[in-house]
Amino acid sequence: MTSEKLTSRGSLSTPEGFKANVLAALQLARKDLAARHEKANFIRIIMRFPKIRAVFDRLRAIHHRCDKSGDGQVDVGELTEAMTELFNEGRAQGRDPIRPEVVARTMSISEVEEEGAPKNQELDVKQFIVMCAVGFILAEEDNNLSTFGGMLASGDDAYRSAMKDVVTAYLSFDREGKGYFTADEFNGAFFTDERWAELDVSGDGKVEFEEFVYAFSKWVSDDEDDDDEETEDGKSILDKQEKAVNFTRIIMRFPQIHAVFDRIRTTHAKIENIFMLSDLDHHGMEEGLDVKEFIVFCAVGFILAEAGGKSAKLATGAVSDNDKEYRKAMMDIVGAYLTFDKDAKGYFTSDEMHTAVAANKKKDAGSLLTPERWRELDIDHSGKVDFEEFVFAFSTWVTAMDDEDEE
Repeated sequence: MTSEKLTSRGSLSTPEGFKANVLAALQLARKDLAARHEKANFIRIIMRFPKIRAVFDRLRAIHHRCDKSGDGQVDVGELTEAMTELFNEGRAQGRDPIRPEVVARTMSISEVEEEGAPKNQELDVKQFIVMCAVGFILAEEDNNLSTFGGMLASGDDAYRSAMKDVVTAYLSFDREGKGYFTADEFNGAFFTDERWAELDVSGDGKVEFEEFVYAFSKWVSDDEDDDDEETEDGKSILDKQEKAVNFTRIIMRFPQIHAVFDRIRTTHAKIENIFMLSDLDHHGMEEGLDVKEFIVFCAVGFILAEAGGKSAKLATGAVSDNDKEYRKAMMDIVGAYLTFDKDAKGYFTSDEMHTAVAANKKKDAGSLLTPERWRELDIDHSGKVDFEEFVFAFSTWVTAMDDEDEE
């Protein structure tokens, strides 16, 4: 972040002053994005969930080490001891000594609880992640301040990047950097009422930064509870076109789908003789299928096998973890397609796509499904998009961040 200071900073020893410092830090982060000519884009952050999750997993391990009593909570004494170790290791070089009142205030603001719930100056894992995020932005805004979240950022590029992603994710809703956002601002960005309920922990109709991080930490680490449930039979989804499909939910699973596509790429590289079923660019048998066409080939083969009840299984009859994730990714693709081809007639038109988006504008990714996206979908310019064309374009959307990450 830039070194610019804002005049709205207050005393860290009072609740009001502490809040003012958090607000100043958020405003500074917003100005930093503007200076780099970047917009806070939540879809881009979703694509970085695996990297953020890796950092959050490390924070969970740190929370466990700090929890000397083993009660699942970190208290002031345990946190101060951990901060002192980091300080002595030189992780706060050039900063002021640890201030107990700052530690206490940071813990207090991080104790995200329902309205009226008592605070006991102890943090569970998610509250601990909130504390690290709050400490990070405060330390970024004040070069002299020593916080736990700021110390962890010293010399750790992955942690710093993840925390900046958290701040950017928040600012994608609080675009003015005013310190909170409302349900209208959130739903206008295509998310659901259920997500809002997870965010507005206090129930006051506003979500502040610490509340956002509390819910966000769950989203990053949550596979939509799919791993805890039996995998739904593929044919049942194909037989239930009337079931509403939320395209936003599919976007939230882009990282998992991306991982499956990476596996498909590996398989593609090893296969020499492939059928031309999915040769969308009509290059013929001589050139075979490129990677995206091969993904189409796999998706078409999957639904044909599912319709015939011939799901891929191991010799023992059990499905491996990878196969479960492959099935879920393929089901997500089918579900995404059926968002627009609601009658499962084998294609959808531009009007149907826009009707589906308009009918669910608070739940679906209307900002993603633009006229430009339609041109990507309608490969043969027929005015209709069949399943193969949809998968071809969809694979591009899922992997859109790859080229940027390599730069």
